Amino acid sequence: MLCCCYFSRITAALNDAIAWCLLILAISIANAGDLITAFYVFLCVIGVGLGLFFLIKPIFAELVIIAEKADASPLLKGNLFAFTMILLFLCSWTLALLGVDAIFGAFLFGLIIPVSRPPDFSTLRCPPSSTSS
Repeated sequence: MLCCCYFSRITAALNDAIAWCLLILAISIANAGDLITAFYVFLCVIGVGLGLFFLIKPIFAELVIIAEKADASPLLKGNLFAFTMILLFLCSWTLALLGVDAIFGAFLFGLIIPVSRPPDFSTLRCPPSSTSS
């Protein structure tokens, strides 16, 4: 038997997903001018989202597991952080290139972060990028 709290979470997530899709559709219609181009942009955004979920998410989850099994070496953790930032900016750039706002790309990337084991970057220390003489 489903708990009422569990059911309300599912409906809230579905409500958010529908709202984001409608917002993406509205933005693509406003930027494109005609409905054919807006529908094409919407389908491209859906394609990017499906590609993220079915191609990038399993790879990213495996990389997080490998980084956790490697006893959190600073080099591997730094590389995972760099890979995460590159994917984040790439998703944002792709959706901005399609004519939708970049925040939607960041939102889609946030959806593929592993829930069971999110990467822990709290102990990561970046070296200074410049030195003074």
